Amino acid sequence: MKNQHIEVEVFRFDPGCDVEPRYETYSVPKTEGMSVLEALKYIYDNEAPIGFRYSCRHNVCGTCGIMVNGRPSLACATTAAPKIRVEPLRGFPIVRDLVVDFDPSYFKRLKLRPFIDTKGAVELRSESITYDIVQQYKQFINCIHCYLCLAACPLVEEHGHRFAGPAIMSDIAMQSRDPRDKGDRVGVAISEGALLCDECRKCVEVCPSELPVDKMIYKYFQDKANKR
Repeated sequence: MKNQHIEVEVFRFDPGCDVEPRYETYSVPKTEGMSVLEALKYIYDNEAPIGFRYSCRHNVCGTCGIMVNGRPSLACATTAAPKIRVEPLRGFPIVRDLVVDFDPSYFKRLKLRPFIDTKGAVELRSESITYDIVQQYKQFINCIHCYLCLAACPLVEEHGHRFAGPAIMSDIAMQSRDPRDKGDRVGVAISEGALLCDECRKCVEVCPSELPVDKMIYKYFQDKANKR
């Protein structure tokens, strides 16, 4: 592998000073098992101060989500191909280069109250939670909120604010499994577009935690809605 290089085409755009986006190509010395994140770090350290996010580098935090050759991916968990094009996650406002603004999704989560809603009751009794309920609840904890699913979902692009998207719907579904929660999670999910899902499974294909989002969320809420 000596003297081998990979070609990385990087989306460049700073809304504060650039008129329009552009792509710049960099040659990066290839190392065994090099990830896209490692290639981006090499470019930053040796070629140009490109903007991108990362934190844990171990497929846990979800910070380094970008488009790699048109596919929503975690840069740290994606092996660098001989030629790659990297772009910001689709559907989010661009801060600079590969960095996007997640604030709209964060505010949306807060608005939908992603925590146990007791409707004023103070006491939460642990003995009311059975093992089976805990198992149902636990599957959602593996969601790292990287928002790759939102970038992959065609309905988010088609319906905009009418469709909350897989990651946010996951929060609603998680709380609906908890018997201590008194909120109308099914009603909220329906109002946020759960019944619009056509089960294309794009969210499942890109999920780094390999969560069966279609079954965990949409099929669940559709069944609940039919029983209302």
